[in-house]
Amino acid sequence: PEAVQAARELAAGFERAVMIGARRPWIVVRRCFWEADHVVPVVEGGGGCGLDNLRTLCIPCHRGATTALAARRAAVRRAHAAKGALDALPPAAGCAAVAGG
Repeated sequence: PEAVQAARELAAGFERAVMIGARRPWIVVRRCFWEADHVVPVVEGGGGCGLDNLRTLCIPCHRGATTALAARRAAVRRAHAAKGALDALPPAAGCAAVAGG
């Protein structure tokens, strides 16, 4: 069907090359076009939530959401660094500093 072909074309480039020892790389192709995403990101406190904090996104949309999150976190780090308050940033959720080492 056309929808399946369109989905395959959108997912092109999301394959991963896996090195097996000294042999040539194998290409691992995803069989699913969907990924799970946290509505509230884990680094922003959403890791301990139930299924209500999960949503499914297509691979390109999930990449976009992850890129946007990385940009937000980088902007916060830059702002804190500019103020000289980098040490005052709270550690990310799940960080060893939070868990006590």
